[in-house]
Amino acid sequence: MTKRSFFRSVSFNRFVLLLCGLYISMVFVFHNQLYRGTTANVEERRPTSENLVRKDVILNTSVEGLKDWVKHYNNVKDLARKISKLETEVAHIRGELIIQQPIQHAGKKKVDQGKPLPKVVLNSTIGYCFKEPTDVKDNKFQEISPDVFVYSAYFDNRKSEHFIRLIVLMPKDKIKKISLFCHFRSGTQTYAVEKAIPYEMCENHNKQYGGHIFSCKTSNVQDLCPFSVSTDSSEPGTRISIIKGPQSPPRHQFGICIPPLFGNLKQEILIEFVELSRILGAEYFYFYNHNISPDMKMVLDYYQTKNLTTVIPWMLPDRVADKLIWYHGQLLAHNDCLYRSITMLSFLAIHDVDEFIVPHTSAKTWQEFLPPLLGNHCGFTFKSSFFDPSLSTPYVSPLLTMAKTVRSPMSNVRKKVMVSPRRVFEVGIHHISKQNEEQWTPLEIKSDLAFLHHYRKCIGNYGMKCQKTVVDETVPFKYGAVLEKSFNLAIKELKQFEQQTRSLS
Repeated sequence: MTKRSFFRSVSFNRFVLLLCGLYISMVFVFHNQLYRGTTANVEERRPTSENLVRKDVILNTSVEGLKDWVKHYNNVKDLARKISKLETEVAHIRGELIIQQPIQHAGKKKVDQGKPLPKVVLNSTIGYCFKEPTDVKDNKFQEISPDVFVYSAYFDNRKSEHFIRLIVLMPKDKIKKISLFCHFRSGTQTYAVEKAIPYEMCENHNKQYGGHIFSCKTSNVQDLCPFSVSTDSSEPGTRISIIKGPQSPPRHQFGICIPPLFGNLKQEILIEFVELSRILGAEYFYFYNHNISPDMKMVLDYYQTKNLTTVIPWMLPDRVADKLIWYHGQLLAHNDCLYRSITMLSFLAIHDVDEFIVPHTSAKTWQEFLPPLLGNHCGFTFKSSFFDPSLSTPYVSPLLTMAKTVRSPMSNVRKKVMVSPRRVFEVGIHHISKQNEEQWTPLEIKSDLAFLHHYRKCIGNYGMKCQKTVVDETVPFKYGAVLEKSFNLAIKELKQFEQQTRSLS
């Protein structure tokens, strides 16, 4: 049975149930029984003549026939309950107004992965407010109202209905107290004002401050620039640059987003991460700089000269202490990176510098096996395993991934994801939170195909049995020679880069 015929059947059954309800109501009214009910969900637009005809039919129905109808009613009601449950599992109710796919008319083509999107004309009669996703020199949290900060704005033309998506940091109790408004062409007069639709990100962990996505429709807007945001529909507010949306195929196939970096990692660790990731298939990297050491910055500057990275400033507002937000605003950075990569990447992996998505078949790179698996999915989730540095291994190497070959069992909780950015509305930390269209679903990759190597001390929570270990020599066996060569070359070039940089300073 097709979906259409199925729902026609359900509609007919509901109509029959409606008649049953009407019959029961009339019987109880006329014979003064204990129960006095109302008719069931009568459609408001039915003609009165139809009601009279159906009423006559019902009055001539036998009691046995009525029992059959009531039995059928219970079956259909149970079926409707199951359908409702399935729909709830597929889509979060929260935020549905933002991302719900408009009705597709006959003959209308949907945007497909990797294909050019429709050309969008972005006029600008007063000023210019668009910038490239790699233009990050002025990136900062802008306070548009007390305790309400906008970090970035993205033009999203992935659907027939276009939006400006705002990445917003604010206290959890503010979302019900304030409204945000997008103002377009507000140089000399306000041309259009749109009230933003709020959406709270899913993994704020009940901290005082959290991430949100606010969306302003642009269907009634002819000129997007200048663009500003405020909490008052009558006042233009704070000017915000808009990052361009996709109008052509992505520039690279695979890339990685690294959440906010802080502290003082050794240069060798960063270099090993980038070089092994490049061997696995990464062509581009996004690093969020929360508070890194000069040595770490030198490594990232070196890779920027090779056009491999964008380093994004990530300084949280002074009043937002670390204890007031989850892990330096990690979730906000994830979703900023998601929208930033839409024009750049076909696939975006999101994980830390001590993690690697490693194939465990004959395939050596992501390109060899992942693209054909995408199909009707929005991305992939990977199980993980700890490669505990404290455990002894037979390999002696300055490279962590070469020397450590003892791992834990698989973790079904500490998963990491690789998404198709054009198919995702919101990404979480360990899962894909919301796809951009409901038919696109996440695909979990089996661990015998690939899984995430996590090079850190094993954490025995969420059912993890750290005492059970397995020898896994995949990295030194498959990538050892080429990794050592690329690592040594990068170390050599970094030293030359440091000398040149210091001589110019």
